[in-house]
Amino acid sequence: MTLAYEGPAIAGIRKLESAIGWTVDEFLLIRSGHGRHDLLGRWPLFVRQGSLF
Repeated sequence: MTLAYEGPAIAGIRKLESAIGWTVDEFLLIRSGHGRHDLLGRWPLFVRQGSLF
């Protein structure tokens, strides 16, 4: 999922018909530009308490 772009905004915002969902096991922070992707940080995700759902 892209959080932000430098430069002009992408044209055409669309409403999603359904929620997006996925399972993740780590969070990556990546800087992209000019065909290059630099990994800035990596954080594993793990359960610290019982499920709330």
